Amino acid sequence: MASETVKLASSDGKEFEVQNKDFQKANLLKTMMADLGFDEDALPEEAIPMPSVNADALETIVDWLRMHEEEEPRSEEDRQTHRFNRNVSKEDTELLDKQFPRSKLAAVINAAYYLEMPDLIDTLVKLAQFYKIQS
Repeated sequence: MASETVKLASSDGKEFEVQNKDFQKANLLKTMMADLGFDEDALPEEAIPMPSVNADALETIVDWLRMHEEEEPRSEEDRQTHRFNRNVSKEDTELLDKQFPRSKLAAVINAAYYLEMPDLIDTLVKLAQFYKIQS
């Protein structure tokens, strides 16, 4: 039976498991899997190294993926249609507010860009705008 999870290894060696359907929200991972010949029926058993993502940032991203596991990735058209909507869910705010000092939040932002996760990036940009207004 094929594995339904993929292991990701942070730059500092900590491993995290991500559901196959969840890593589809990270374009880098989706492309990497296709380029390496993997698909949802045959996933790698070894952890995929994420050399640009530390454990704290990767843990936050995995938590975010789990929170949004029932949601399909949004289309670019949908993101553009709702780009002026600045609402962020309470759950997202609570998760990302834990990233203090702000350098930890910056690491999550950098990781989201590295992993090419437009839905998470959209949420992070909205939160960053909120923090900018607050300061």
